[in-house]
Amino acid sequence: MRRLFVLAGAVVAAALIFFGIQYYRYRFVRHNSDLVRLLPPGDLTIVYADLGLLRRTQLLGLLSNIKVAPDRQYADFVSQTGFDYTRDLDAIVIGADSSQTFLIGRGRFAWDKLKSFATSHHGWCSDAGCQVPATTPGRWVNLITVQPDVLAVAISASPSDADNLRPPGRRVQEIIPNAPVWTKLSHALLLNPTALPLPVRIFAISLQSAGSVTISAMPDRLELEATFANSAAADTAMRQLQMQTRILTAALSKEKADSASIGGLLTGGNFWLAGNELRGQWPVRPEFLRALE
Repeated sequence: MRRLFVLAGAVVAAALIFFGIQYYRYRFVRHNSDLVRLLPPGDLTIVYADLGLLRRTQLLGLLSNIKVAPDRQYADFVSQTGFDYTRDLDAIVIGADSSQTFLIGRGRFAWDKLKSFATSHHGWCSDAGCQVPATTPGRWVNLITVQPDVLAVAISASPSDADNLRPPGRRVQEIIPNAPVWTKLSHALLLNPTALPLPVRIFAISLQSAGSVTISAMPDRLELEATFANSAAADTAMRQLQMQTRILTAALSKEKADSASIGGLLTGGNFWLAGNELRGQWPVRPEFLRALE
């Protein structure tokens, strides 16, 4: 009987050690939403995508057709590292402004191969991470491992900006959207939306006075949530969006434009108020998704 208790105690101790190690290794990012908390503070445009969920939906075909780099460059990266984002990346968050871009991904990474890729492209690595000169002069690509399944990347003029992505991260005040794909537009982008497609640019101008603008993507719709200082400001923005929707609809009808275009998508907008919040919704038609394939 005594041996049985000793054996049981040993099993319990081993289990506690195992789970303790697992907790230590994965203590910072337990959920995909934790990736957002690792971004540094600032006026960043943030894009989040749950790629694991997208793989399990009908959007897998769209995901595999997205090109993140010229074919030869990306093929070279895949062949040397064995990493393919369409297969190995489960979730990603991107934060960017005019001078820097941060990426934090959760998935499966072969760190040794990433190090070899960095050193073969005139970079260097240490236990803390890797620094690689970017193709643009004066820019650096910095990589660090947050935990075995989380990789952080910073692209900027500094060879150490990835340190800004180290745990424990920051406390995020706003609610993180419960959507497979969403983006939060920075105030700087709203004030100067020249990087956006023309139809989207027109709508962005109406939201310049908002304190926060988030667009979430569902399989069948896009959702807008914008907060304003007061309900009067939200009402003004709503009326502008409604007017621009009518103008865009008339223009596309006159030009007989493709309903599967971005402009065609925006003509289906519907907007309403909830206190000082402006909310909107654009149905995503099947022909729009087919056009992306």
